[in-house]
Amino acid sequence: MAIDFLGELRALRGLISYEGVATADGAAGGGTLVCSDLTLRPDYDGNVVVITSGDFIGQARDIDGATNLGTITPTAVFGGQIVAGVEFIIVALRMSIAEVAEIEEKLDLVVIDGTLAYLDAGGEQVVFTYIPLRETRLNTIWLDLVNLTQNADIRLYHQIDGANYRIFETFNWTVGMDDGLYFRNIALDVGRNLQVTIEETADEGADRNIPWYYAYEPR
Repeated sequence: MAIDFLGELRALRGLISYEGVATADGAAGGGTLVCSDLTLRPDYDGNVVVITSGDFIGQARDIDGATNLGTITPTAVFGGQIVAGVEFIIVALRMSIAEVAEIEEKLDLVVIDGTLAYLDAGGEQVVFTYIPLRETRLNTIWLDLVNLTQNADIRLYHQIDGANYRIFETFNWTVGMDDGLYFRNIALDVGRNLQVTIEETADEGADRNIPWYYAYEPR
């Protein structure tokens, strides 16, 4: 996906120096991220690595040690093991999350887009997770469902208590309705994430791409 920190950096074109995928499982406790492709890149020691997919999407850590041997060691461990296939970015500038948030404050409107590769018979899957760094208003969330051949439930989750995701809206989309749907005007506070999911009501028979985007205003 998510945004979200990745989206904020992409909106500030030029702040990403590397986007990659873990090529093997890292340490069980989240102490390393393994990517053999980094052996072909410069050393990013001291920069910031951000997880952009998987169970720990949105987690950002300073890099502590050389990366050009194919392993990233964060200054503080991730929330758990970073397994093969997890996507990540390395921020081009050596800045803290707070410093990126300060730059974002100068933006009037940020638009983030992506595509979920919805896996057939995959059950409920996360479209994106938005992690607000300050008070934020999501103006719109758009989902393009034209590729679906089965009905689907779209759910919006919110960390109302700052810890547990709760469903606060469910939309039952059916084939033959409009090609997509959107949600508007969602105000969020720092530490209270938003997550959008989709679940087919019957097996699609094949994987489907679901394009999405959202627009928000830093406040």
